[in-house]
Amino acid sequence: VKCDEPVYVQLRKACQRAGVLYLTHGRVYDFSRSDDTFMMGFEFLRAEADANTMRERQLRTVKLNADKGRPHGRLPYGYRRVYDQHTGVLLRQEPDPHTGQIVRDAARDVLAGKSMYSIAMRLQDAGEPTPKKPWAESPRGWDTYTVRQVLQNPTIAGKRVYRGEVIGQAQWEALIEWEDFQKIQRLFADPGRLVKGGGGMAAKTLMVHIARCHYCGRPLKRATMRKKERTPAVKYQCQFRGCYKTMISQPGLDAYVEQVVLEWFQNPTNLAWLTGDDDGDWLKVAEAAEQKRAALQARLDEVIAQYAAGSLNLDTLTKLEAALRPQIAEAEQALIPPVTDERVRALVTAEDVPAAWAGLPLLERRKIIKATFNVRIQQTQNRGQNAFEPERVLIEPRAL
Repeated sequence: VKCDEPVYVQLRKACQRAGVLYLTHGRVYDFSRSDDTFMMGFEFLRAEADANTMRERQLRTVKLNADKGRPHGRLPYGYRRVYDQHTGVLLRQEPDPHTGQIVRDAARDVLAGKSMYSIAMRLQDAGEPTPKKPWAESPRGWDTYTVRQVLQNPTIAGKRVYRGEVIGQAQWEALIEWEDFQKIQRLFADPGRLVKGGGGMAAKTLMVHIARCHYCGRPLKRATMRKKERTPAVKYQCQFRGCYKTMISQPGLDAYVEQVVLEWFQNPTNLAWLTGDDDGDWLKVAEAAEQKRAALQARLDEVIAQYAAGSLNLDTLTKLEAALRPQIAEAEQALIPPVTDERVRALVTAEDVPAAWAGLPLLERRKIIKATFNVRIQQTQNRGQNAFEPERVLIEPRAL
């Protein structure tokens, strides 16, 4: 009998209505008789008590194993388990020579600035089985989500997890250092390090989806303006409904940002921040800052939508924007971790920074700019002006 009282009551009523006898454990029960109904009810309660006792015992065992750092549950990727050949008792969990090295290489590549897409494609091309089954049998195969899932598991850093929380040191050997694991989580959590590219259509210009509208905060998109008898002009444009306030020349902005960035990288006073290590406190406040930023941004989006729908006048919109945007900027600043990107370190410590920059592919330049700077574009004050206006461009280091 399933240990679910409502199901048992329904079954008993159905048997009584249909005059069906019930056979269990070698005994026939007739629910039309009060003594059989009583005994069957007693059997059900006893089975339910046994099931609850078993569940409590299992939970105690799981908690005890967790407190002692013992392995439990599904085998984490990168490890193998060794059992006693005679008794079948688990002896230990240890790094797997093959998959363990895959985890180490993936962690090292992420810290070196390589994209998770390139890591996933390397494993896919090599025919490596995914954590669940061989990728040839799985339509999904290796992708950025799978790589991220492996590298977000504290198990690989030698930590024991219980109900989603790290509760202490595990009994197995770590695949990567705890400090490196925390750095990887900071990279994953930092929205500023995400750039368009990898797995989709490659970006064609330097600042597309990196430069942002100064008013709504959305990334600018690339747009080609075509007019009769004129050469098409490539622009960056805010295409968010309710805004559409900014548009700027693509060649002019790209060249100007590169000039400012290179001058800033060559300033000796900035080297300490770019090459230093953080004290580990950022991760503690980032979650609260993200919740605050999301709530404020949702409020601002709602206000802009009300203005677009005509239910809010421009004066009220301007006042609310002026109140909300500084709060959003403050929350976003708390989300920014110190720069630990090896690409940035290699660039600023090069003997010839401009030459090192010129030798980087477009995608790498974009990643460095996104990791290090906030770029916002203001609205032009000269309608019909096609020339590039550098005074409209606001460039700020992301963590200073």
